Amino acid sequence: MSNMSIQQATKLLGEEVVNKAVFKELKNMMRFKTFSGVIPNQNVNKGNIVPSKLFLKLKTTGELKARLVAGGHRQAETIYERQSSPTVSFTTVLIVGMEASRQEWTTASIDVPSAYLQAKRDEKLAPVFMILAPTVSQVLISHYPDMKVFVRNDGSMLVQIDGGIYGLIESSNIWNKEVKSHLINVHKLKQSKIDPCLFIGDELLVALYVDDLLVVGTKEKVDLFYSGLCTRYGKCKINQGTQVPFLRMMFDWSTPGSLKVSMDMPKVVLEINKAVESPAGLNLFAENNDSPRLDENDSQWFYSTVAKLLYICSRCRPDAMLPVNYLCSRVGVSTKSDMVKLHRVLKYLNGAQKYALNVSMQVDDGCVVVATYIDASYATHIDMKSHSGVVISVGAGAVLAKSSKQRCVSKSSTEAELIAVSDYIAEGFVVSALVKEGSNGSHQTCFVSRQFVHDGNYSKWESCRSIQACKGTRQLVEREG
Repeated sequence: MSNMSIQQATKLLGEEVVNKAVFKELKNMMRFKTFSGVIPNQNVNKGNIVPSKLFLKLKTTGELKARLVAGGHRQAETIYERQSSPTVSFTTVLIVGMEASRQEWTTASIDVPSAYLQAKRDEKLAPVFMILAPTVSQVLISHYPDMKVFVRNDGSMLVQIDGGIYGLIESSNIWNKEVKSHLINVHKLKQSKIDPCLFIGDELLVALYVDDLLVVGTKEKVDLFYSGLCTRYGKCKINQGTQVPFLRMMFDWSTPGSLKVSMDMPKVVLEINKAVESPAGLNLFAENNDSPRLDENDSQWFYSTVAKLLYICSRCRPDAMLPVNYLCSRVGVSTKSDMVKLHRVLKYLNGAQKYALNVSMQVDDGCVVVATYIDASYATHIDMKSHSGVVISVGAGAVLAKSSKQRCVSKSSTEAELIAVSDYIAEGFVVSALVKEGSNGSHQTCFVSRQFVHDGNYSKWESCRSIQACKGTRQLVEREG
């Protein structure tokens, strides 16, 4: 169900249920001292005042959840050095999961409750004030009578924001600083030099995605880590075992030495009755200029559906990535011809729901082979630009798969493939470095670049051999076949 206002939720569920949900949200804010009241008529800089909005949503469990959000769009962005925080890459998550499978470690996903609220704003920053609506103020003072002195004549309340609150442009960054400090200083973990959201300890790996953590290691180390996290941030939600949900995906370690990652298909896929064997036809890149543009409603549906599919394909369904990436370039100018191509992807995913991403790490004599497969399709697009693709494996399955339109026009297929190598070869070195870090240096990596070509195209590799300098590696001259 979509977000509701207090009035809409009250009409649907009743005042008592709504007030209980609103109070639960405000209680957490008061507990963590997220804001403090401002006396009416106190002189404050109006440029530092932002509005607020409270949303309510009925979860699938039947629980009504309230969320108070600050209007960060009113903040002056130029005064903040950094407004966002990094998140762990999916490739890193897969490498962490494969190392857990190889080592037969305990696996767990942990969710920190009210994470943003537990982070404090830097006192050196300009103060930010927020207006609470009368309906929210009324619920607040009914449980905290001392706050009544801050109520203004119109029933609203002005508060100063002291901690991280959803909606502020700096909240994600200050939370990231807080949790990073805890992981490094309390748990003595080392931050990865490659992925800033990977933290490495002795027989323990932690992948951080905002307030969600994937933790793998020996049972003793995982239990100790969880205990320390709960001590600092309160009771955290944990899922532990061979099947663990993380970032709306299911990570399955049931098969020894292997990791299976799957995701439930969105409703838009399940509503499709038909199925096809491939996600795209030979006319994928063909643009029909005579095809009518979609109307506003269909255009919005097209945009929303492509965004949902992009999330799935960039995670555990790379088999449909090529057409979805192409359709992303069409969301602003979508036509009925594009809609047909989108429906084909939906039909394919509907008929292939049982598919999942299966990956495993192959270690031979302490060495992991990082195999990078790079190819390009010459002059595929209507503007004569080529298309690049890369798949990287460290044993079985793809730990990284990308597909993108090249930015410049190449003069030959050889040049197109050289551009693809230049664009993607560094990804293999990143994966190689992550494998080394994830094993705490116990794995050696052998980087091999492999090329799938059906016609024995050696010209590209002869070019690489002659320059011997693409991305600083000589291993490019190695090829399979």
